[in-house]
Amino acid sequence: MKQKVKILIAFSLSLNIVVVFSLIYFIQLRGGIDYLALKLHALSKKNTISKNLKYFKSVEITKDLVSGLPGYYHNKEFVRLPESQKNKIRLILWDLSKKPSGGRIRFKTNSNLVYVHAFSPNPFTPYHMNSIMKNGIDIYVNNVYWGSAWPDGAGNIKQLFKFQKEEEFNNITLYLPLYEEITVHSIQVAGNSEVIPSNDLIEMKPIIYYGSSITQGGVASNPGLSYQAILSRAIGVDFINLGFAGNGKGDIQIANYIGTLESSLIVLDYWANPSPETFKQTLPEFVKSIRMRHENIPILVISPFYSVYGIQEQREKREIAYNFVKSRKQNGDKHIYFFDGKNMLSKKTAYGLADGLHPNSLGFWFCANALEPTIRQLIGL
Repeated sequence: MKQKVKILIAFSLSLNIVVVFSLIYFIQLRGGIDYLALKLHALSKKNTISKNLKYFKSVEITKDLVSGLPGYYHNKEFVRLPESQKNKIRLILWDLSKKPSGGRIRFKTNSNLVYVHAFSPNPFTPYHMNSIMKNGIDIYVNNVYWGSAWPDGAGNIKQLFKFQKEEEFNNITLYLPLYEEITVHSIQVAGNSEVIPSNDLIEMKPIIYYGSSITQGGVASNPGLSYQAILSRAIGVDFINLGFAGNGKGDIQIANYIGTLESSLIVLDYWANPSPETFKQTLPEFVKSIRMRHENIPILVISPFYSVYGIQEQREKREIAYNFVKSRKQNGDKHIYFFDGKNMLSKKTAYGLADGLHPNSLGFWFCANALEPTIRQLIGL
């Protein structure tokens, strides 16, 4: 009998040890003790939200509630390029366009609750990113940051935002992910509330930004902290982000597409990806294509800002951009302008870089702050 008891005790201890070590391994695998705490919090929050959802109503995401995504149509995917461009451009550009950097869902409501249910795949992040900027959503209330939502390990996003009603109706802006696709299953507000289109932007054609991973928002900490988003809140003008990570190389097909869009200003910020030779070759053709459709739209050509990499190459590209704009002006283009990227980030503000090349959130603030006076002048604000 005693022998059986000893065996049972030993078995029980062994089983407990296996369970404990399995749990430790699982927690470490999925991101530490914080992950476990977040999962427990998510479970309790899920139960609370589920109980209260009967008091909510859905927001219909119509085209007039979506900004920055010319490719968006009613109840379709959040993409930056329309389907008509799919077979005209390189496949990688089409794939990158599915990552809705600059995309925003904007509306006005008298609800003090907003519930978001979404899905974003591949929630695991590279070394210089985080889950919020890559896969998540920022919410701004009357242009003031109010919080963020990000996916669990399976890619599911479920978040209830509560805020004080500063006015009868508040402007709500949901910034979509910078670096991953997203499906928004539903946005819900209090059942007895109203939803109308937002009116916190000036009635002006959007500013179009074309460029690289930097333009796309790499690597701000949040979807609402790309330099274009910061500028948009500061000057009150809509924007379209056509930054393509690793692939802002002056593709003429993108220039042709930009030519089909209405805009108040076109910013060419694609110095980071091409070699000096490619930059020199593509820049004239890119601008020429746009000018075939828009003779008088201001075009702002940005040169490289400070980087710890490729200093000689960046110097060459800075000269190429400057000389090109100078030549265009001498040949009669009165609406093209040069902006020296060193005014955005310099050696003195190199702490605004996350990895020696991509700006962090502070770096993007430096960029936006430097660009704001010039952009205001070019669009007449």
